[in-house]
Amino acid sequence: MKKVVCFGEVLFDCFPSEKKVGGAPLNVGLRLHHFGLDCQMISCIGQDEDGQVLRQFLSQEGLSADYIQINKDYHTGTVSVHLDKNGNASYEIVQPVAWDHISISEENSALVKAADLFVFGSLVARQNSSKQTLFALLESAKFSVFDLNLRPPHYNWEILHKLILLSDFIKCNEEELNYLLEQFQIQEINLEQKLRALLNSIDGKGICITLGAEGALLLWKDKLYQQAAFPITVVDTVGAGDSFLATLLHGLLTHQDCNKCLLEACAMGALVASKNGANPKISDQDLLDFIACLLYTSPSPRDRQRSRMPSSA
Repeated sequence: MKKVVCFGEVLFDCFPSEKKVGGAPLNVGLRLHHFGLDCQMISCIGQDEDGQVLRQFLSQEGLSADYIQINKDYHTGTVSVHLDKNGNASYEIVQPVAWDHISISEENSALVKAADLFVFGSLVARQNSSKQTLFALLESAKFSVFDLNLRPPHYNWEILHKLILLSDFIKCNEEELNYLLEQFQIQEINLEQKLRALLNSIDGKGICITLGAEGALLLWKDKLYQQAAFPITVVDTVGAGDSFLATLLHGLLTHQDCNKCLLEACAMGALVASKNGANPKISDQDLLDFIACLLYTSPSPRDRQRSRMPSSA
């Protein structure tokens, strides 16, 4: 069984009427766990009621909390989530909190060293303690996946640049891609050339770009794959990109056809965006039924990708 370690924030997404367990690395880990992979989460929670509830949630989901530390000096993380009329989310992220203070240990170093994938994002590097732990764990990682997930003002280019150069695979959205292209001073004309130039600049092995209503692009093993978006009514976008990434990584880890990987990843992201919260229950059969329904009732995603995929950013 493939082993994955996710590192970073575990928290509560606080909506106007309720709060739900979240945090991008945890969302990825939960979805990978539901796919049947051996997934572990390295993080930190407070010695408080929210921390207890979070541990109970993980137990109910069957995801181990063995590597989630408890800090008596800082509270479990919370984020205020605001949804606009289209379901797009913006965030107010409290700091400092427990996950800003994840400690390095022999146990979590060994865990990362034994894993097939190490998944992390930028947010966990905003404070020195967790940042130093992240850099230490990256030294042990066989294959590292950097989900940029930029949340202003919780990042700076100096740290991002170092993390990017230590990463094997990068996932970002179109806005984040444009930021990277500007920072690396990449000025190629079309989008494929830009992605190849960026990958060469960072000496990476793969990159995936989500393009919202235009779908997604994957550059992997020197071949470009593209997939149009699935038409859905958005309820909220919280966690949609995380489930997209988890589905893509599951497909790549299990050596599935890359076109199939990207199609299922886009479908999963759309399904999550059509529901409330970051971690709705979606079975393998739900995913297959959703894809089949759309394939039979609309032009094929493969046909739409040829006509709608942009040639430049």
